[in-house]
Parts: sequence; structure tokens; C-alpha cells
Amino acid sequence: MPYSAKRLLIGSPTAYSGKSAAVLGLVPQVLSRGLRLAYGKPLSINLEPAPTLGVDLDVQFIVSALNLTEQQIIPSALMLTSADIEAQLRLDSVTPHLLPLPTTLTDEVDLALLE
Repeated sequence: MPYSAKRLLIGSPTAYSGKSAAVLGLVPQVLSRGLRLAYGKPLSINLEPAPTLGVDLDVQFIVSALNLTEQQIIPSALMLTSADIEAQLRLDSVTPHLLPLPTTLTDEVDLALLE
């Protein structure tokens, strides 16, 4: 049976409500307890051209601030670009950029932190 990490989803119905700040506060606590973690955002809204590692700028900031490795990043499953958002506002049809998302994490992760 594949190992399944515990998952913690930090969400909010509004933008700029402190989700990333909560992550920045939680991660040091998780690491101080010796837990191994992975971090990511299932939905990525990226207003910049093609992001690296399949993550948006917010995730890149968290990864940089917490010195997470590439193995600790969970890629986004759905990525919307500024062109997608503009097309949605014009009521044009949009094909979202679906990216492969791992169904299980490696056994080196105790907690998957999703924002």
C-alpha cells in the first residue's frame, strides 16, 4: 500500500487574507517537530509568463523564504494565466492549463501543506 502523507489545506474565500503568512508561521513549527513537509498550491493564478517548476510567484516566494528544496514542492494541478483570466472576463472559452499532480507523495514527506 503506498504511503500517504497527511495533508493540511489552508484556504480562504478572499484573496490577501493571510494564507501565506499562516504558512510562513506554521512551517518553522512543523520543522522544529522533526516532520518532513511538502508545500504547494493546487490552483495557481500566475500573471507572469511561464513559471518555473509549475508553481506561481507566491509559491516561489514561500519556497525561497523557507529554503525548501525542489523535492518539497508540490506542483499546481491547475494553472491560470493572465490571458486565461482575460478570456474568462470576455466570456471566451478557456482551456485551463492542467498539470500532472502526483496522487501520492514520497515516503519522505510527513505533511503536505496546501494553500
